[in-house]
Amino acid sequence: SRQQSDRNPHAERVMQKLADAVHDDSPRFSNYIEEAALLQRSLPLDEGYLAVLETLTQAWSEGRVVHLRYRDRTGSITERNFHPFCIEPYGATNSCYTIGFDELRHAIRIFKLNRILAADLTNEHFDIPSDFSPNRLFSEAWGVVWHDRPPQMVDLRFFGDTARIVQEAFWHPSQRVLAEQDGTSRITFQVSEPLEMESWIRQWGASVEVIAPPELRKAIATNIHQLAEQYTEDIISIPYQPTRGTPSGEKGTVMAGYPEYYQRAIDAYEHGIKLVLGPTGLGKSSSIPDVVHTNPDRKFIYMANRKQLLEEMAARFKPGECVILRRDLEVVRDVLLTQRAAFEALLVDPRFKSYLEQARQRSRLKSLEIVAIRRACQQVIEMTKEERILPDWLSRYADAQARIVLQAVRWVLQVTRDENEQGKVYTWLVNHPVVEALFPAIPFRRRPEVRIMLVTLHKAFYGFFDGGQMRSLTDLSAEKRLVVFLDEFDFLEHDLVTLICRGPQITDPFAFMANFYRAMAHHKLPKADFPLHPNIRKRIEKIVEIIDDVQRKKLNYPTINQFTLEKTPAPANQPFTPAVFRTQHVISTNPLYINQTDRAFQLEMQRNNPGWLPARWLFNAVGTATTRTIALLKEMERDEEVRYWEILRQCFNNTDFFDQVAVIPRLPRQQQTQTTQRGSLLSGGYDLFDISDLQQRTDNEEVEVQYYQMLQTPENLLHALAEKFLVFGLSATADLPRCIHHFDLDWFDKQDLLLPTTDEDRTDIQLMSAQKAKQRGGHQMSVALVDGLDKVDPVQERLSQFLKAVADNDEFEKDRGGHRSQRMHRFFSSLFWLLDQGGERPRQLLFLNTFHQVRLLFTTFASHAEEAGVYQVEPLPDTSWSDAFTLTIAQRKITVVFFNAELATRVRQSKEAEQAFTRLFWTPDPVIVVTQYLSAGNGVNLQYTNEKGGPAQDFTHIGLLEAPYYFFTNPDPQEQSFDDVFAGRKENVWYQAKLFCAKLISEARFRQVLSTINRPGEWNARYQQGTTAEDCLLNQLAIFIQALGRVERTWDETPAQVALLSPEVFRTFQAFMGDKYETIREQHAPFTSANLQAVFNDIARKTTSFEREARRQHDTRLRVSNNSCREAIQDLVIRLETVRSQGKDLAARHDWEALRRAVLRHDFHAEVVDRYHCATSSPYYAHGRLNLTPELELLPLALTIPESRIFHLDAAYAIISGNPVIRDHFLDQGYDLQFDHPGSHFFTPYCL
Repeated sequence: SRQQSDRNPHAERVMQKLADAVHDDSPRFSNYIEEAALLQRSLPLDEGYLAVLETLTQAWSEGRVVHLRYRDRTGSITERNFHPFCIEPYGATNSCYTIGFDELRHAIRIFKLNRILAADLTNEHFDIPSDFSPNRLFSEAWGVVWHDRPPQMVDLRFFGDTARIVQEAFWHPSQRVLAEQDGTSRITFQVSEPLEMESWIRQWGASVEVIAPPELRKAIATNIHQLAEQYTEDIISIPYQPTRGTPSGEKGTVMAGYPEYYQRAIDAYEHGIKLVLGPTGLGKSSSIPDVVHTNPDRKFIYMANRKQLLEEMAARFKPGECVILRRDLEVVRDVLLTQRAAFEALLVDPRFKSYLEQARQRSRLKSLEIVAIRRACQQVIEMTKEERILPDWLSRYADAQARIVLQAVRWVLQVTRDENEQGKVYTWLVNHPVVEALFPAIPFRRRPEVRIMLVTLHKAFYGFFDGGQMRSLTDLSAEKRLVVFLDEFDFLEHDLVTLICRGPQITDPFAFMANFYRAMAHHKLPKADFPLHPNIRKRIEKIVEIIDDVQRKKLNYPTINQFTLEKTPAPANQPFTPAVFRTQHVISTNPLYINQTDRAFQLEMQRNNPGWLPARWLFNAVGTATTRTIALLKEMERDEEVRYWEILRQCFNNTDFFDQVAVIPRLPRQQQTQTTQRGSLLSGGYDLFDISDLQQRTDNEEVEVQYYQMLQTPENLLHALAEKFLVFGLSATADLPRCIHHFDLDWFDKQDLLLPTTDEDRTDIQLMSAQKAKQRGGHQMSVALVDGLDKVDPVQERLSQFLKAVADNDEFEKDRGGHRSQRMHRFFSSLFWLLDQGGERPRQLLFLNTFHQVRLLFTTFASHAEEAGVYQVEPLPDTSWSDAFTLTIAQRKITVVFFNAELATRVRQSKEAEQAFTRLFWTPDPVIVVTQYLSAGNGVNLQYTNEKGGPAQDFTHIGLLEAPYYFFTNPDPQEQSFDDVFAGRKENVWYQAKLFCAKLISEARFRQVLSTINRPGEWNARYQQGTTAEDCLLNQLAIFIQALGRVERTWDETPAQVALLSPEVFRTFQAFMGDKYETIREQHAPFTSANLQAVFNDIARKTTSFEREARRQHDTRLRVSNNSCREAIQDLVIRLETVRSQGKDLAARHDWEALRRAVLRHDFHAEVVDRYHCATSSPYYAHGRLNLTPELELLPLALTIPESRIFHLDAAYAIISGNPVIRDHFLDQGYDLQFDHPGSHFFTPYCL
């Protein structure tokens, strides 16, 4: 019924009868049919069309000739007698056709019912020929047009993703599909009228080319030419201009797809989150200037997590169209270097000095003095006169000095500002060049010609001054029609979490609330008109009421403000770490009760007295009061700044809380009440009270209640933006659903803030992707697997021994999981692959989790390598901005560059550094740029030009040599500062809480997590398993897609590229291609780049080959050995029970001890090992690894199939290696902690 354009009452009645007939047996099917009938009723009724249809139907059923009056497509009207053989609906035109014998033409003809002006029954009869077959006739027609002649062949070539899409459907009985080696598809059809295919071919746009017949190819070309003339004025053509900071990936013509994508959303919505999806380098960012220029009534903010992206965006605008908000230190330094005289003139101006004194008296801040400002300026100049990266402690001090300068000017502006911002002094100040340079947000707000503000996430989070007040993510702008672009959208979530967790918080909520309560309840609220604003007073009274309620429960707080615990010895592996987690609900890891004594709140593990209150009740009350107090104070800072400073001084003068509150970022305004724990967590954050032993000698019962508070969350900050403004989230992977390291888009959808991605959006992206793939030459990326070094090659064997010695060296970091050693081996494995198979002048971009260990081989251990005759390293000159080396190995030279986001920024901001980087690629030798996965998520773009100049080029090879596994930090108090450890724990708890509230881990598991926040060593391993494994895989996949996008940026012709994948990366892609992820894969398909699709295709081909090879090469002996081992050891265990209960069978104890010693010493040939079948052998064993199927069949390590997994025998030593005491004991006993023997013997999995 959806394919009809006219109402048909007969069809309505038939559908209604059918619905009534099946209602009892299938109500759902009946309702569906009734809905179709209702849809029919909603169509317009064309009585003339209905009369023609009824007449033709009657003529067909009775075999009567009908007289037709017909108007053809040109408007000509003819009459004829007609024999209707059948009536056929055709969905492509929403019409019906009748096929039969035409007495006027003396041939079978087809007539469209909508063009029949009149149909009259005659008394003549006819018979349908016995050889007439509608099925045969239509099998030769593309639609309904049929000619009495042999069908013609139509030959089409499809490109890019469309080449895959068209293969997935059945279009015509005659279709023949041929997949070409270059990734394109050739499809041929045999059809009666090729021109009838024209509209179907046009829907594929530039993704299809007509090869034959010539008349169809000409018709398509003519139509394209007519369209081009019709839309000439609307075609956006921007010639490429090589500008520093402009991505070379958008050379030539920038397609209008993304500007239209943006504009549709801008025209339709005033606020909400609109995902801007599509592959990297397709034009999501480069289209922003077009959008800005097309919407002169709007202002825009572009936000990213790296300054490099801001610089690249600024290069796309004319001077004066945009402003960049830089780091405070940079802003003050630049003003002092470029406008020092004007700045000094401002300081000595009588008007400025007068209002600065007023500001100092009002705020009582000593820094608001000319002497203090000049001192701070001098400090900034001294610390930044050499362009170098400052140590963290010095950088924080320099920032503080810069803030003194900015704070002084800001206070003067606020003192001079009136409600209408029309005051003479204020107007003079906000238009002063120095003030505009110090606060670029002022010209953005006040000058219409400044259209867009570029700001880092860090700056937007901590806030900036716009001439009226401080702004931040919680209150970004006063502009009502603001549009916000968030680049690398999904990866901003983790950056926000880091900023939030590293931000200041109240360290001791009990002391904090004690100060606030005493000041307000005892000294200020008794004054009837305090604090001169009724709403503020009411909120203070409600906070005080919370503490009063605590006292009504007979708890003497805040007079008592100490916690004690009567210690009992606990097992060494179960230290006392109770914790109380609070969002909307409270979760406690242990039952805790408060026994109030004369000196403290004694925490009890058992409720021996019914009068003892649960400790979580007090923690919840103090946590709630703390949250509300901070929210009130930060709102006052924004709206009532004078009263804010007064109350801050009244409550917290001469305490650390004064400074802590002052630097806490502003909180988002209160959202609507959340009805679930997940909603409460995302919108309001959490409190965590962690109780730990102080280990005091003077008072061994006192415990510390360490407080972790997260009031801001990535979700509530984004919510604050999206409920007021239209927010575009630019990303190639934001549609991949993940719980951690991504915004909870499902929650935003339930808040009606996530805007839909339409079919039109998807089509635009697919067409642009196909066009880009064609311009790049249509070459397909292939996949190669790399793992370890080839021990058969003498050079690689010698290198392998050297790397083993490095891993054992005291200067090398402890390698508990073997990741660091594996990282070095894979680096060189990819290097040898490049030398052997990389072709001429290969250029590789290599991604690792971190390149620290590999870099040590070029610095700390370079001389050792040269002495051992393994390789030679020579630093390249003119690389003060980076680490670049010439590596000589196997008599070949390779240029190796270590590059990260920080160095990328330095390169883009210095012409000299950029030229030096480019020159690195002018060598005929292979070049490897080693970077980190973090750079992919941060949007770091790395292209290069050759010595002949010309457009930038993408790398020919990319290496993904390990899977990200570090999603939870492992804070180390021995190596990190207290602030870093504290922030890491807050971040870990946040992500575990998200997993818990998303029902991906149980409450029991969450309690266990909370009790081990100081020891999160196994959290990452747990995340990759069980109920969270899917979330982990999608996070890894998103990182891989971002990394692959770094070598698919240019639109110029690019040679065939190769992706070198480690086995675990290969398995990640392999798993994603399985049935479990089919829905996600299909949803992501429109946004898949040509390279990514090629990777999927090649992995699918290799998987098929591996599975075939696995069936041929599988080794089934392990299953037999493991079963024998299980039976033998289970029998030994039964015998040991007899030893314990009866003291008999002492031989069993002897066997157990002998077997344990033999296994610990890796004695595969001991008699007892053989007797209990604990050891076996296989040629497929290597370096402590086995490639196992679920049936315990062994495969060669190189065969990667979805069902198999790598079993690491060294995992048995993970806990031992992580405990220095146990580790040293094992080593003293001569026990190996790693399986590194070269043979083929190994212990069975059951034995281990």
